Amino acid sequence: MDLRLNANAIIENDKGEVLAIKLKKGFFSGRLSLPGGGINAGETGEETIIREIEEETGIKIREKPRTLGFCEIINSKFDSHRVVLLFYCRTNATPIETEEGIPSWKKVEEIQEEGIPFAKETLRIWKARENYFKILE
Repeated sequence: MDLRLNANAIIENDKGEVLAIKLKKGFFSGRLSLPGGGINAGETGEETIIREIEEETGIKIREKPRTLGFCEIINSKFDSHRVVLLFYCRTNATPIETEEGIPSWKKVEEIQEEGIPFAKETLRIWKARENYFKILE
């Protein structure tokens, strides 16, 4: 089973909207996800999320991201196990389209309807003020 460490973020603006990315490629192409990606060796989760946000949305985060918690995603179909550090930050910056996808500000309800399972569950635990969850399959 492939084990990978990731960092993802909930990024909120002053209107209470969350930054989501409509994915361009992969299994979840066309669906909404939250910014983030793999942690490189020697890189902290905080460094990762700042880098990933800029790579995926063009936004340079100026404030220190706050740690929310973590989750585990175990998927035997894809033989993968992900441990994801979850972060939160605020900005009103305008995102730009990238190779990864088309980022835009969305209401939480929109992401709950069109999001990938991970994004939906992340928003659920954020709203419930939980700090850990586990997704199997």
